[in-house]
Amino acid sequence: MNTMTELLNADLINQKIADHRAEAAAWRRAQEATSASRSERTWSLSAVLRVPVLRHGGQATKAI
Repeated sequence: MNTMTELLNADLINQKIADHRAEAAAWRRAQEATSASRSERTWSLSAVLRVPVLRHGGQATKAI
């Protein structure tokens, strides 16, 4: 949200925009540098399997 000072002073708005663009450019350069150092991308997949639990305290019936 803009403060009253920013609304009244266009130079502050322009400075903030320039700062954000510089940060974005630096982030993109860092991402390019790290991706260039990797020979290939690797993917990993993980899954959580939940086993049903019998909560009645009785014996589970077996299918025959």
